[in-house]
Amino acid sequence: MQQVFEILQATEADTLTQMRKNWLKNAKIFMATYKNMDEETKNMMTKTMEALFVIIKNNMIEKLKPTERKRRE
Repeated sequence: MQQVFEILQATEADTLTQMRKNWLKNAKIFMATYKNMDEETKNMMTKTMEALFVIIKNNMIEKLKPTERKRRE
């Protein structure tokens, strides 16, 4: 997990909004850092990112669902 914090610190962003604002620059920083990781760390990072994307996807689906009340009407 130390590598995750190192990547986040390298972006110099304090908030997610700042991360999104400079997404291209931050993506380059992430890729450069990822490229220099050992295979075990890369695998851990890949699994972590996959899990985060599943969580994000599920949250988006849940937020986009109509409320139970609207379905009954």
